[in-house]
Amino acid sequence: MFVAIFINFSAAFDSMHRVSMWKAMLVDGIPAKIVNILRSYDEGAECSVWVYGEFTDSFNVFIGVRQRCLLSPMIFNIISTGS
Repeated sequence: MFVAIFINFSAAFDSMHRVSMWKAMLVDGIPAKIVNILRSYDEGAECSVWVYGEFTDSFNVFIGVRQRCLLSPMIFNIISTGS
């Protein structure tokens, strides 16, 4: 018997609800000071999209972790493993 499982981690990174992330970190024992530093880093995050050679107007982002940020995989691992 052969079983294959494919996990789309990019979708997982993009769909993490931030408020739930911060709450989960506190429940897992991460000090509130650290959680607040990480939260302040993500507050006011904005994006724009490159379409037909131009950037769209920027818009606020309320879910997911930052792309290409060294903290993002660590935050994802903390939340997904529960420790």
